[in-house]
Amino acid sequence: MFRLLTTEVLWHGIMGNCCVITYAEGTVTVAPFEKELHSTIFVPGPIAILNSLKFDEFVLDDIEMLIGNVQDTVAVKKKLDDFFKSSGLYYCNGFGSEPVFLKLGRQCQIIPIN
Repeated sequence: MFRLLTTEVLWHGIMGNCCVITYAEGTVTVAPFEKELHSTIFVPGPIAILNSLKFDEFVLDDIEMLIGNVQDTVAVKKKLDDFFKSSGLYYCNGFGSEPVFLKLGRQCQIIPIN
């Protein structure tokens, strides 16, 4: 099981505030943060949960280009959410792929789940 605490999640929409993302046995769940949990990794900033079968370096370049140097982070997150939805990039439980946990920023980072 992999557990991650973050300040914002983009996954079939934008979920603000602190959230706990849990990945176990091929299923991702996102729940509001309520208390500290054992073996939870904290990653500040927005995290996107994407489909590994549709994610590649070209998608990563597109994401970083959308983020760019824009100061209005609300507008950028809305653009990213629309991009992920329209491109079918969001991870879906039970479709035989693995999730990619991507920390969003000018230089995005893939968070290893091992």
